[in-house]
Amino acid sequence: MNENSIYWILGVQAIAAVILLAGYITSRNLPEKSKKNRVQKFALVALSLIAFSFPIFSPYISFYSQTSYLDELKAENLNSIEEISKFEKEQTKNIERLKSEVNNLREDLYQLNRYNRFVIQMFSTGIIVACLLLAFGKKEKMTGESQSDQTSKL
Repeated sequence: MNENSIYWILGVQAIAAVILLAGYITSRNLPEKSKKNRVQKFALVALSLIAFSFPIFSPYISFYSQTSYLDELKAENLNSIEEISKFEKEQTKNIERLKSEVNNLREDLYQLNRYNRFVIQMFSTGIIVACLLLAFGKKEKMTGESQSDQTSKL
């Protein structure tokens, strides 16, 4: 996460609080049931805004490698050219092995970051859809109930 991400989080929460406050203020003069429904709708929209910003704050695993311990190669008894050649071949093999391990670790971290991003995106999308369905689905319920009440009165 970025060092300024706390400001982004607070900003999104402040915007959500403003939306909720606007819903509360605009529904002051409504009857209690209508007021409650309207405030809930604004709260659900604010929650969906917060959920929309979740992917921005998904964790990112960075790659940093510093090798503090490697297989020690003993270069004490290098008396002949054959021993020096063998020692250099062992060093080359170790370097190539380490290069391939580093590349494998980079690929694994890349895949892990993609997976984390996907999971958070799906989670936030589910929350957004649920909140918006609840916020705007109640209107249809309320309209259906009020129509059935009106037809029963006739």
